Amino acid sequence: MPDIPSGYYTIIANATYSSINYTATGIGTTQIYVAPQSLVTSVSISPSGVLYENQTAHIMTEINYFNGSPVKYGTFDAVLVPNFLLNNIGQGQVVVQLNYDHGKWVGNFTVPEDAFGSSQFGSSGYWNVYVEGTSFNGFPTFSPSYLNVSSLEILPSAVNTRIYVLPYVYIKNFDGNFAAYSYVQTPT
Repeated sequence: MPDIPSGYYTIIANATYSSINYTATGIGTTQIYVAPQSLVTSVSISPSGVLYENQTAHIMTEINYFNGSPVKYGTFDAVLVPNFLLNNIGQGQVVVQLNYDHGKWVGNFTVPEDAFGSSQFGSSGYWNVYVEGTSFNGFPTFSPSYLNVSSLEILPSAVNTRIYVLPYVYIKNFDGNFAAYSYVQTPT
């Protein structure tokens, strides 16, 4: 990768397609920002590891500058994507706004039931968690990514952390006498 000075850049792509009957040309433009350095993130989720549909998890993220000092101001989100929708992130993501609280960026995420209308177990499986955002002074989080040339989407190639969702609905307080495909939390 070449060493590119930080700043804003305009990218212009010229394309020409030739066939026996015709020739088509086009120009595409976009802009990118190259930051002088990126932020360092560390993500944890509580409860960790395994969750159930309808269960709420607490996302805690430490975000620091390259020199180790904490980032207190900026705009950050946790983006959660089921593993089976990784190639269509725009269609299957849940975005959680993170807020700064006592040294950590925090937010809550409730696992959807019947996510994306696929089936009763549509939310089950691995979910990938990515933290994205920018500090108030223009430093972004680092997100290794690649371009999907079919959809022209930029897709992440590494996750900050992941959770596993079991195909059962979480019920905290149950006062009935029958529950199917459910995890009932027993009072302690």
